[in-house]
Amino acid sequence: FEQINRQIEQIDEYKRLNLSLDAIYLERNFADECRRIEKLSDELETFRQALFDDAACGLPIKELYLTSNPAEAHVPLKSAYKHFRFGETDDFMRRLAAYAFHRRLDQPAHLWHRRVSFHDFSQADQTRIAQTLTEIPETARSVCDQAARVVGPLNVADLEIVSASEPAIRSQRGNQRQVA
Repeated sequence: FEQINRQIEQIDEYKRLNLSLDAIYLERNFADECRRIEKLSDELETFRQALFDDAACGLPIKELYLTSNPAEAHVPLKSAYKHFRFGETDDFMRRLAAYAFHRRLDQPAHLWHRRVSFHDFSQADQTRIAQTLTEIPETARSVCDQAARVVGPLNVADLEIVSASEPAIRSQRGNQRQVA
């Protein structure tokens, strides 16, 4: 009975010690949660700064996101975006437009697809080309005059029509020769 009596008398002491252990545990948990909150706050601040940072490409990520439309045509730039800063892309856009124009010229159906490259031409060639270009109007007038004597008056538009019809005319002449 004496042992039970001592234990009953020490209940208040046990409660005090137990509360003290709970307090230590709660303080440790509180300190851990404070550190965790601090760490998350730092991470969120880093994200916030990145959201408004325009150092990467000249516009903040937030503005890029709000002004973009994923459904529209786009070019995936991955890591190349660092070379394209907003406000500094005029030269690139001009060069891209020139490239797109020249790309169309390389289509097999385009008139200039079979053009001659001037890359290896010399100064003498350039002089001869300039001279030929100045001779074209006089040669055209001469051809028109000669054609006018044979078939009546013609102009440059009429000659273009005849030139476009040349394959059909040659084909017809070839058929006439085979018949004869």
